[in-house]
Amino acid sequence: MEKHKLISLLQSKDYERVYIHNEIFSELQNTNQFKSATNIAFAYCYYCLICYLYRYCKYGNEYWFTKETLIEVLGFASNNKTFDYLIKKNGLLDQLGLTETLSDFPIQSKVEDQFVSFQMYKDLNDNEIFALPHKYTIKKPIKGFSRYEDDVFDGTFYDISNTHLFSIHRFIDIISKPDLGTIGFYLFQYLLYSCAKFPNGYFVTLITLSETLSLSTSTIQKYINNLEKTGNIRIERPKHYLKEGEWKRYANTYFINY
Repeated sequence: MEKHKLISLLQSKDYERVYIHNEIFSELQNTNQFKSATNIAFAYCYYCLICYLYRYCKYGNEYWFTKETLIEVLGFASNNKTFDYLIKKNGLLDQLGLTETLSDFPIQSKVEDQFVSFQMYKDLNDNEIFALPHKYTIKKPIKGFSRYEDDVFDGTFYDISNTHLFSIHRFIDIISKPDLGTIGFYLFQYLLYSCAKFPNGYFVTLITLSETLSLSTSTIQKYINNLEKTGNIRIERPKHYLKEGEWKRYANTYFINY
């Protein structure tokens, strides 16, 4: 989807920030149920998106965010069925405890003493109810509410320790570029998470990134180059050195351009 369409659809505001739990990377990697690494990247981006939509009550605001709309937002044809096994009711993301399928949705949020609460559609009075699409459902981001203990509000909507930022503006900018898309955003977010741990730059080999993210080294190289060309990251490339008659070089160091 083109950038101007995403801006219009998502109605992003400068203050709208969401934080994603750091362990999502291992949660997505520690299952063999994904059909491809592309699907892992899609799942990550999808989860970030529904966190944003839920936290800022975008459902029913001006547009209806259906399953097809969300797939299109992430850069795929709305009738693409490739990801159904991930996002359907009781699909893989539900099974992993990342999402829950609901027939209710938030229409307004309120923050008091740093605690966010939501008014739900089903709480409306009869004269406030508006028409819904047939069998309309949304995804609730479970980790936004409960992260370590069930029925305890220790999720990322309430506690942002050990999290990384999801910026809707960065998301729109990256996801709208055909040479970046979901894989580019997934890789960028992993570098963002890693650079937060290493303020002097994230020193890592392509092989390590490949093993961590289940992407081939050629794919990693391609998207890292594209992230650099588009100004999202900066790379320090070391000089080559001679070892046992062969020219080698140390790993790159990565920095986020804020």
